[in-house]
Amino acid sequence: FSELRSLLLRIKSDRAAYEQYEGKTFVVPCKLIKTKFEFLFDRIKGKKKEKKSKQYEFCITTHFIGTAADGDDKVSVRLSSKLIEPFYSTHPTALRKMHKEDKTKANGIASEGSTQVISEFGSLAPFRMRLLLKSSDFFAQETVPPTVDGKVPLVIAIGKE
Repeated sequence: FSELRSLLLRIKSDRAAYEQYEGKTFVVPCKLIKTKFEFLFDRIKGKKKEKKSKQYEFCITTHFIGTAADGDDKVSVRLSSKLIEPFYSTHPTALRKMHKEDKTKANGIASEGSTQVISEFGSLAPFRMRLLLKSSDFFAQETVPPTVDGKVPLVIAIGKE
């Protein structure tokens, strides 16, 4: 985990190094901690022809920590929607629509699913992660994230071993 954190600190300001790790999968022993848990819906970008059928995915950003040997160092991680969808009883697009019509029911479903995610990923296990953005998108941002444990995640968790 500390190796991943050190790597992220280095590559966030070095485009050539970032490009070297683009598309690579890291297997990192870590666990989710609840110091940060941001639940949103993100519109799936794709075909512009289908304007009426907007599709959404879950967008959860949280903190992960490593083993006790790694200390208190954290990394902000986005959880892949495909990784967490099984924990929610409703598809993201339907849940977003429900939230507009019945916030109480939708919040209950979201809360129940999020509790299951926290429970499942709160134990130390190897997680598969990748850089969240392509280098061209990452370095096109107005400001590069100042830290690796802040609001903007640099990696996405795509699986758990």
